[in-house]
Amino acid sequence: MNCLFKKCFVIGLFLLLTLGSLSCVSASTYVVNESWSNDDIQVLIDNKGLNVTELIFSKTTDGIYRDICLIIYNSINIVSNEDILLNGTDNELDYAFNILGHDTTITGFNIIGYSTGISASFLDNLILSNNSFYSNDNGISVSCSNNVSILNNNFSGDDNSDSIFITGSNNVNVFDNDIQDSGSGINIMESNNTQITTNNVSNTKSHGISIDNSENVNVSNNALDNNSIGISSNNANNLKINDNNIKNSRSDGISTYKSRKNKIIDNDIDDAFNGISVYDSEDVNVSKNKVKNSKNKGISLD
Repeated sequence: MNCLFKKCFVIGLFLLLTLGSLSCVSASTYVVNESWSNDDIQVLIDNKGLNVTELIFSKTTDGIYRDICLIIYNSINIVSNEDILLNGTDNELDYAFNILGHDTTITGFNIIGYSTGISASFLDNLILSNNSFYSNDNGISVSCSNNVSILNNNFSGDDNSDSIFITGSNNVNVFDNDIQDSGSGINIMESNNTQITTNNVSNTKSHGISIDNSENVNVSNNALDNNSIGISSNNANNLKINDNNIKNSRSDGISTYKSRKNKIIDNDIDDAFNGISVYDSEDVNVSKNKVKNSKNKGISLD
């Protein structure tokens, strides 16, 4: 009898482990595929008993997930382990991910056809990396958040959209993103302590980088080509704009308006209507810039 009990126990344990491995890789990592509906995935990540801390979107057929529209309340790492496309074009959805939870990472997705690809608000510690956004009304929108990193993303395909829009946030890093053929590039509003570095922004209808009503922002080593304005600032204090390469601006290469204690140093500006324009500002250091082939004025200090 004792031997029979041991045998049944071993068989039962084997079945339990085997069945469990079909739905999750570990106690907190789960894998979904194209057969899962948005509601299925939402129920999974909301299940506090499961404590899902990592969610992997896998490719078992064509890699296309349709009508994904998830609200993220809990800390989680959401990743695409292959070439996954989130397609929202059929139903004009508001977002692919609406992030409301602290300590969230989203990595590796192709996102197309949403009002906003990824929206995030009222949270701490967010990383959005290696995603691609195509033909969305807006790419990434972050509001009222702290410690935000937006890294190595690609944006293209809608000349009426804002690619990256940050408002009311602190400690934001925007690094190594590529933006093409959009309405505007990187928009920082009412946000402080922000680093905007090594991004490529080209062919926008408006500005490449815009800083409004913000403080302690560093804009450096970006490449900006064929935008209406390369870099613009309005009521931005303690702003440093340095070592940027700006070409073919249809208006100003760099403009600053009603700002204080700003530095515009070591930038290379070629073929703008106006190279550098300073309007109604105080204590602005403009030095060591290379400005050439301006159609109107090279440097204007009003």
